[in-house]
Amino acid sequence: MKSDKKRKITIAVIAGISIFLIFIVVKGLYWWFEPYFHTVSGYDFDLGFGYRIIDDKVFLTYYGGEETIVYVPERLKGRKVVVGEYCFSGENIEEVYVPSTVEVEGSAFTGCVNLRKFQGSSNTTIYSGTFYGNENLEEVLFTNTIEKIEGGAFWKCTNLKNVDFIKDVKYLGGQAFSHTNIEHLPALDNLEYAENDVFWPTPWEEKQEGDFIIVGNTLQLYKGSDQVVYIPEGITTIWSAFMCMEEYKYPVQVREVYISDSVEKIGYGAFDYQYNITVYIPESVVEIDEDIGKDSKMKIVTTKGSYAEEFAMEYGIEYEIVEGWEK
Repeated sequence: MKSDKKRKITIAVIAGISIFLIFIVVKGLYWWFEPYFHTVSGYDFDLGFGYRIIDDKVFLTYYGGEETIVYVPERLKGRKVVVGEYCFSGENIEEVYVPSTVEVEGSAFTGCVNLRKFQGSSNTTIYSGTFYGNENLEEVLFTNTIEKIEGGAFWKCTNLKNVDFIKDVKYLGGQAFSHTNIEHLPALDNLEYAENDVFWPTPWEEKQEGDFIIVGNTLQLYKGSDQVVYIPEGITTIWSAFMCMEEYKYPVQVREVYISDSVEKIGYGAFDYQYNITVYIPESVVEIDEDIGKDSKMKIVTTKGSYAEEFAMEYGIEYEIVEGWEK
């Protein structure tokens, strides 16, 4: 009898322990896999970060701490960390250090007017608006080679002078460094494409000599004073190079623009606020933004069957068909 009783007690203890272990394992599995079924949010009081768990990543959603020098964790809740959109937006941080394995999403530091230094991240792309309006940002150090910088990434970072991190960049988005204090650019030997107003206005742009500001194969600005302008060969895209606004010294009002045969695209705002302009567009141009002449009186001269003729007809722009013109 005693042996049976002892055996029953042993079985009960083993069963209890087994049930407890199963509970722990199931709870652990639920904790790990729960974010795969729905979003889990929380706040880490030790680190001062709000977060959202999605699948196998933890997205930092905001910083609620009081430190002005912030170290982003490499992992949180056993998962890889991502600095999410607007995570530090408007915060009073001064320095941020991000591990080389952590990605930073777009607009993460928008409006951080006190931010002076950023270092780290796994990014090869700097997303749109990441450092938008960081007026005191002076030092930016990335772990990896930066290949792409999207539009407005450093817009109005008025203290930013050193941009050596763009030396290997292949793509520069519109107004990526607009209203910064850049005085010198590294050689952009790998640059494949640049959008509009990348370095407008900056000290670098102001001190460039010659009539044309060219970044990559794109015409960014006309700085000359001639009323008749011939676009240089080698240019493939014309951006808002002739957008004439009274508050800026360049560009001036012009009468005629002769576009070279290398040009394939005329982009946004190219001839805005030009009050009496005739543009000679060759058949090489196969793309024209619908907004190339806001508040302008523009006439297009082109050849029959060209895309420019089709464009002028579609948008009701005055045009003239010719057999060609002297170049």
